[in-house]
Amino acid sequence: MTTTMTTPANTGETGQAPAARAGDPRLPMILLGCGAFLAVLGLLVRLHVYPSGLGHPVDPDEVVRLRATGASYFDLAGLRQVRGADIEVVTALRGNPGPAPDRAVWTEITSTLAGDRSRIGYRERRVAVDRFTGMAVNCCGEYVDNDRNARQAGLSFRWPFGAARRDYPFYDPELRQAAPMRFDGVETVRGVRVHRYTQRIEPTLVEELRDPLPGAAVGMPGRARVALQRWYSVDRTYWVEPSGGLPVAVREAQRQTLRTADGTERAVLFQADLRTDENDVEALTARAARFVTWSRWMSVIIPAGLGGAGMVTALAGLYLLRRTRSRFQVSSSRSPGTDTTEAAQRGW
Repeated sequence: MTTTMTTPANTGETGQAPAARAGDPRLPMILLGCGAFLAVLGLLVRLHVYPSGLGHPVDPDEVVRLRATGASYFDLAGLRQVRGADIEVVTALRGNPGPAPDRAVWTEITSTLAGDRSRIGYRERRVAVDRFTGMAVNCCGEYVDNDRNARQAGLSFRWPFGAARRDYPFYDPELRQAAPMRFDGVETVRGVRVHRYTQRIEPTLVEELRDPLPGAAVGMPGRARVALQRWYSVDRTYWVEPSGGLPVAVREAQRQTLRTADGTERAVLFQADLRTDENDVEALTARAARFVTWSRWMSVIIPAGLGGAGMVTALAGLYLLRRTRSRFQVSSSRSPGTDTTEAAQRGW
């Protein structure tokens, strides 16, 4: 019996069809598409997702304490000078939405407490701020204490995102105006790289006391009642994490005095070298460090990773596309009946 063996046409030496030998022609295009998608996704994260995550909170909901030892103040209730006191300044910051998504309305309530927890000072103010620059915006019923006509300007509680190594206007509620907050260097606080900014306010008349005080209380026993002025000066330093604009520590060397109209100092109303409580510094630097990590991932690591992966994937697609085209060009250069025609001519 004669057995006839049939082999697939045009298999060549490998016995594989041209389509199988060349691979799936769709794969290069799939890789090119994936590469483009990853690259666009990286740009989207950097240019849209990251910026949309910036913005100071609508409601900061925070309490920060400044403390001082060896402070002096004038007890207006007892009409006596107190020296060597422990002082705590407690500032609570709350907020509400502003008239636009980029605005927030913050209310600051500050109480100054003596060592026995009696309150010797109080301030309340409301300011609308730009959530991205930290600058005050005049709207929304702003006020400082009982002054509804106060128009606040400059920075108040936060620096802008990406704070620069330059001076900024910073609002002082005692002066009712902004004064320069000068860039003064770079240092590290609790492992966080920060910018240091300083502001100096020279002694300035800020208030005429409404009610005269007994002369004996201010070293003028020969006068029954004395009209007095309140003078104010301060040297303040803010340590600010620049990428998020968050102050992590504050120092305020503040001095307020009572003077008569001739400029003579009669009593020290308040004098203290105030510094942020160490526990609050720890909490603030931890919060700043978390933002730095988030910012690095969203602005650099993730976009770079997606972009790099997209480039590698696209290059792989281009390589396979060129290889596939080369194989098909070699295959198509040979006519379908070449092998059988040559065999017939040789008498096979």
